[in-house]
Amino acid sequence: MSDKGSKDKKSLSRVKYWEVNKAMCFMSYYPFTTFFFDVLMKILNLLKVERMVKMTELTPTDLDRHESVDMKFTDNFFENVIKKNLGALLSANIPTFGALLNFKLLGSFAETQIEFKLDQQNLAYTFEVSWACTVVFRYITYKDLLWFYTALLLERKLVFLTSNIHLLTAILFVLKSLIKPFSYPFPLIFNLPEVLTVYCDAPGAALIGINKGEEYLKEQELFQQYPSCIFVCLDEEKMYLDPENNVQSVQFNNFERPLITYYTKLNSNFNRAIVEAKKSSKRIANKHESIKLTEDHEEREKSFKIMELFKETIEKKLLSFIPSRPIYKNNNKELDYDEIGRIIMARAKDVDKKFLKEFLQTQIWAYYVEMHYSNQ
Repeated sequence: MSDKGSKDKKSLSRVKYWEVNKAMCFMSYYPFTTFFFDVLMKILNLLKVERMVKMTELTPTDLDRHESVDMKFTDNFFENVIKKNLGALLSANIPTFGALLNFKLLGSFAETQIEFKLDQQNLAYTFEVSWACTVVFRYITYKDLLWFYTALLLERKLVFLTSNIHLLTAILFVLKSLIKPFSYPFPLIFNLPEVLTVYCDAPGAALIGINKGEEYLKEQELFQQYPSCIFVCLDEEKMYLDPENNVQSVQFNNFERPLITYYTKLNSNFNRAIVEAKKSSKRIANKHESIKLTEDHEEREKSFKIMELFKETIEKKLLSFIPSRPIYKNNNKELDYDEIGRIIMARAKDVDKKFLKEFLQTQIWAYYVEMHYSNQ
């Protein structure tokens, strides 16, 4: 076996995995992530309890065929508990904004009440990242967040690497949501398999995650092979990029100060812990390994304030300047993006123009303008 093969085998031996006979995937149009996660965890707990009860009832004959008995139990649990409960959930009425969603999870021996309160309508765009934004804002500095936000809107190809799958998923989710009301029309890959790294060479922008560290980037020579990508190694807090792909963080007038304020309030306790770790001789390059994945109500509210700040700022500094009526080229119903852009630039403040000048040439902007006028 080659040295590379030996490394791969050694790396694989450190990975925890389970071989299962059946895997289930639940899909929904509704991005109530925390609620669905709670439902799935409660179902998993029911499965554990009912399996334990079932195993205690086994006769000596049953023990001899334990595997087949357990398989039959799992199939019955799927039919009698999971399908029935999810069927009841499917038929439940979706509550209005600000109201409670109550759901009773029924098992063979017990029932569990699950409650989920929908946020107000103005926070609806945060549903999909309600579980993730606090994680990201604790880990990434506000300056890095601004830079990633700018690079994403200016359609750079961003590839994030980290051995922490929770952090990787959270960052990609949050960045995609942070640019709302703009849509991201390019590939979004949360965990790119090793055999598909060639996707890094695809034309156009992309937002990609790789569940590996900097060592993998160097071994595979990814930066040398795909210089159009910006590789962000979160574990090592390093970034690899060609100077031509660099961007200057957006500097909207009166934007950075409130962002710093919200960040300071959210991260005060977390940053104190990091400072104390730095004072000791302990190496903290891998502080992501102990990332706090839970949050309290106060932290969640502070995170939403940061999300709101980005949305309100882009609305005030850009979207409020869009002409109320569409402007066409020669009356042929083809939008005149250049003229629309000139009007916006004339209305914008000088400090905002450097970013706007490049952003108004992107596909993200063109798609938004097209949808904006088509919905009138």
